[in-house]
Amino acid sequence: MKKIVKLLTLVLIMTSAGMFAQKNGKADKQAKREAVLIEKLELTDVESEKLFATQKMMKTELKASKDAFKKLKPNKDQKIDDMSDAEVAEMIAAGFDMKQQALDIRKKYNDKYVAIIGVKRTAKMYHILREHRKSSKKNSHTPPTPPTPPAHK
Repeated sequence: MKKIVKLLTLVLIMTSAGMFAQKNGKADKQAKREAVLIEKLELTDVESEKLFATQKMMKTELKASKDAFKKLKPNKDQKIDDMSDAEVAEMIAAGFDMKQQALDIRKKYNDKYVAIIGVKRTAKMYHILREHRKSSKKNSHTPPTPPTPPAHK
């Protein structure tokens, strides 16, 4: 019975992702990622709902941290050689602060993931996500096939 519910949930996610894929490629990627996690972690409906809501909150916090750092960065066209030592030092320190803040956010949400799905499945989730990212990058960076030369007559 559990397998049927999981399969139906997986089908529902995949079909709903298909409808929105034309509008938003990110939604399609997210739906595929969620489907993979549901299947490989054998998530219940309650677990998947809580886990994905928690992941969304973490992404929102990480984005806010990154956006705050971007506001501190100088103009993209400005080169380091044109900046004062104090400006460069401030930029480096802000970068470290942002990375530390991101790490703190990830630690906080790791504890929430463990509370939802347990420590072993949390570790497995990180592995699955890393492998999914790798395979997505491989698939998106395939070189185009060169055109075939015209046949000689």
